[in-house]
Amino acid sequence: MAKKDAGASTLLVGVAIVVGIIAAIPKEVWDVILAVGVVALVFWTGTKVIGAEKSHRPDPSPRGHRPRPHERCVHALRWRVSRRIRRRDASN
Repeated sequence: MAKKDAGASTLLVGVAIVVGIIAAIPKEVWDVILAVGVVALVFWTGTKVIGAEKSHRPDPSPRGHRPRPHERCVHALRWRVSRRIRRRDASN
């Protein structure tokens, strides 16, 4: 009959190997890794803050959204039809 905890010992051996590798790295190397990480974090945060001011999208128009091409056609058609109706009513 096999032991049910056979997988747990394999996991513990893996964890022990990883901890041993991490412990073997000198403190000076960890200091460099930490310094590079902090510089990268500050740079990334700065680009996000500064980049928030520069938007690649144009500012929205004060009257609302910019009509899409098909909406412009519909609005132009409505305007032409209403102009014809106004002219017809004015001539009567």
